[in-house]
Amino acid sequence: MSACTWSTPTTQSSAEPVAPQSTAATADVSQSADATMSGRIDVDPATGKPMNPNRDRNYEPPREVEGMKDNTAQGASRFAEYFIYVTDYAWNTGDPALIGAVSADECEWCKETSRQITEMKHADGWVDNLYSKVLQSGDAMEATDQPGTWGVRLHVRTEPTTIYTGSELHDIPSRDALFDVLLRWNDDTWKVIKAGWPNGN
Repeated sequence: MSACTWSTPTTQSSAEPVAPQSTAATADVSQSADATMSGRIDVDPATGKPMNPNRDRNYEPPREVEGMKDNTAQGASRFAEYFIYVTDYAWNTGDPALIGAVSADECEWCKETSRQITEMKHADGWVDNLYSKVLQSGDAMEATDQPGTWGVRLHVRTEPTTIYTGSELHDIPSRDALFDVLLRWNDDTWKVIKAGWPNGN
């Protein structure tokens, strides 16, 4: 691998989805669950809760990004891109299993994100067709304070989406932001060991 170095950044501890920010940050565009729904969102007559417009869609797992299985700096960058699509898939389906499959036990952001997705699902919440696009993937650099681990900073754009938490409906605007991923090669594959938004982003 290349001799580039990376100083592990401090990232936000909250598991904000890769696309929508935490719902607490979007209270100005939220509606209560019993508010009048637009024609795009139906209300379940049995529960009175808004229904996911894409509830009948069968989401396919994200395709592998070419080169993501290579034990190289470029492979680490490609795997970080794949991780973005994995998190989209997890939020859209309410199933965080794939996040667990591609991350190490030490990834707190991954565990917290998985917990939030599971809680949302149990509360009959949903995310409406979350879609993120990686605009730029920085070169993977070896962490100076964690030899053998490689950091990637991604520039991510997410399309507008809607989140229903089980009690509140939130419209989330489009967002351009940076997202950091720290990876380690383990058992012939990359594993995410840390992720999150850089402070101030």
